[in-house]
Amino acid sequence: MRALPRLDSHRQVSARARNARESVPVCAERFDQCLPGADPDLFADAHIEIWDNFPHFLNNAGYRTVHIGKWHLGEGNPGFFDVWKSSNSQIHGWHGEPFNSRYRPTVQTDLAVEFIEENADRPFSLYQSYYSPHEPNNPPKRFHKPYQGKNVEHEAYYASVVALDEEI
Repeated sequence: MRALPRLDSHRQVSARARNARESVPVCAERFDQCLPGADPDLFADAHIEIWDNFPHFLNNAGYRTVHIGKWHLGEGNPGFFDVWKSSNSQIHGWHGEPFNSRYRPTVQTDLAVEFIEENADRPFSLYQSYYSPHEPNNPPKRFHKPYQGKNVEHEAYYASVVALDEEI
């Protein structure tokens, strides 16, 4: 029942950490740990400045930087991205009424493609942070079809992951 061709292809060429530690398994802390590359315990103790982060360094090196998608560290651009197409994640998966508007991951993918095309002749960094598969899991109905009638637990979650795979 596995149908994740894009995610699987990324897995084949990605680094694998066999000895890794996840000290804070929620995304807000994940962002503040990822940006400066810091241990969350050090970050929590304010030993690391938020400006010591990869978008800031890339920006200073001439890269055009963008953040698209989910952001858990406050409202608005924190100031180190040139382009900000994000929101604090208290939103659902659709730009409007569910199933009668554009699906948020598709909008995010379109924004990323547009950014890439506009910056193809210069160095850039795209930080794409999909909201899916966070609750509520309500992807387009066509992604539920492989699971219908099979009594699959967490069907909506799996359908959201398959929908996300299509966006990558």
